[in-house]
Amino acid sequence: MAGKLPLSVTIVTFNEERNLPETLESVADIAAEVHVVDSFSTDRTVETAHRFGAKVTQRDWPGFLPQKKFAHDLCTQPWTLNLDADERPSPELKAEIRRALEADDGTTAAFETNRKCFYLGRWIEHAWYPDWIVRLGRRGMVDWGGSDLHPQLIPRGQVRRLQGDLLHYPYRNFQAQLQRIVKLERVNAEVLADRGVQARWHHLLCHPTWALCKKLILKQSWRDGMPGVMIALSSFVAVFAKYAYLWEMQHTEEGKRRAATERVDKHA
Repeated sequence: MAGKLPLSVTIVTFNEERNLPETLESVADIAAEVHVVDSFSTDRTVETAHRFGAKVTQRDWPGFLPQKKFAHDLCTQPWTLNLDADERPSPELKAEIRRALEADDGTTAAFETNRKCFYLGRWIEHAWYPDWIVRLGRRGMVDWGGSDLHPQLIPRGQVRRLQGDLLHYPYRNFQAQLQRIVKLERVNAEVLADRGVQARWHHLLCHPTWALCKKLILKQSWRDGMPGVMIALSSFVAVFAKYAYLWEMQHTEEGKRRAATERVDKHA
């Protein structure tokens, strides 16, 4: 059996006992170390991580970007692989990672992997695919950047692609997706408000319609069956919710009060 690679895996968690076992098991044969940075979960996340031999650090939640940066800084191996708790490399991707790192000549800063989502009982081949993302990087040649809602591993040097998929299980059901949309788009609305964007009628009508058409027609999500149609419709809902929240913040007394309170909490 092949040995482990000079690879650190990082995972940030909060109440992920449901997803974590399969994710940790998927990297057990390739990672020299696994770092789980947990935001004081109230379930058995920490116990699960320890059971699989991961190194656990508990830390208050400062946001996605600073938490991922913190986890990255804990790594001691030459290569780092960042995973969310609901992601795991396919056998094909693990074989590719092994080949790439064993043949490493020192010229590559990072590798892109293609993420494939499992949604409502099927693999999504169009609506959310392909989705190339940088998750595997050489320590010292990659940095975390982007925004807090969309953190990115930014390489300083050559990027190559790996075959095989990073398997993603983002939502247990449609209700979980709707709950995430409500939470995420409220935060996105706050970002727009901080940038001085004013909610207009066309934001509420045209932008959601364009999001729907982009998914349904340009990405051909209809080819993913009813789950693909639901993804397209949820894109409409997400964009509509973002601008509806923004309008509420700017045009109702309750919305203005809540926005002011959240701004104070954010900068406290």
